[in-house]
Amino acid sequence: MEFGLEEGYNWSDISDLKNGKSLSEFNPGFYFDIWLKNQWYLYTGVLVKGRMDASD
Repeated sequence: MEFGLEEGYNWSDISDLKNGKSLSEFNPGFYFDIWLKNQWYLYTGVLVKGRMDASD
């Protein structure tokens, strides 16, 4: 079994909205790789995401 940390960055933008602005956030996470046979493994992981909404 293998354990690790991963990260991501999200940048989202909705076009054609008055006074709209883009959102950007850092997403931390972790994973577990479970080795089954020779070159096969099962990947499980969680990536924590923040708010993804539009205001006003």
